[in-house]
Amino acid sequence: MGVNAKSSHGTLIDVQLTPGGAFTVISEIGDIDNIGTQRNETDVTVHNEDIDTYVLGVMRRVAAGFPCNWVAADPSHQGMLTLHYNNTVTGWRVRHPDGRVLIFSGGIANMGEPAPVDGAIRRNVSIRPSGLFSYNGAIVGQVGTPFVYPT
Repeated sequence: MGVNAKSSHGTLIDVQLTPGGAFTVISEIGDIDNIGTQRNETDVTVHNEDIDTYVLGVMRRVAAGFPCNWVAADPSHQGMLTLHYNNTVTGWRVRHPDGRVLIFSGGIANMGEPAPVDGAIRRNVSIRPSGLFSYNGAIVGQVGTPFVYPT
C-alpha cells in the first residue's frame, strides 16, 4: 500500500569544488542514481554437501549518476568540469528530503554531453566513489567496525 512512501523530489547533491572546502549545491540536476553497494559472490560449495555455499567479498560501490541541464556560466557546472578535466577526487554530499545524508569522496568518471535534435543541452555525470563513506553520520567501510544504522 505505499501510504508511508516519501517523495524524493528535492534531493540535493553538493560538491566540494576545492577538496576539503565548502560544499556547493549542483544546480539543474535531473533524476539521480545514487551510489549503491554490492559484493562479489564466490561459490565455495564442496563435494560432500548437497546445497550451495557462498562467501561474499569486499563491499564495492556502484557509481552515482545524474543528468543536469548544462548551464556553462553556472559556477557549479564550471567546477565539475574542472574537477573532471584535472582528475580530482573530492567530497560529495547527497541530502534527501527525509533527512538522510550520504557523504563520500570520489572523482567524476564521465561527463557525457548528448546533443538531441529536440531537447535541452545536458551533461550526464557519473561519480566513482572511493574510500570510506558516511551514511547519516555512521562511517561505512572501516575494517573491524560493524555498521550500526544510526537512529
